[in-house]
Amino acid sequence: MNLDFKCIKCGNDSYFVETVVLPEKNHKLRLNIGTYYLKICSNCGYTEIYSAKILDNSTEKILDVKPEKTTND
Repeated sequence: MNLDFKCIKCGNDSYFVETVVLPEKNHKLRLNIGTYYLKICSNCGYTEIYSAKILDNSTEKILDVKPEKTTND
């Protein structure tokens, strides 16, 4: 998660992260369990919610990137 957080409501730069599990409906109307991260401002309580599935996958993609070889002509 991005560490250069600045609250858009109060301008505070400190926060804490909580993990929550919420039920989700899929396209077949079955309930699944989804994990989310709550990023909470420690001053005013403003909260942003992020999908753990997307954040965890993007972290893996970033770690798997191999640098391209460059050639000098």
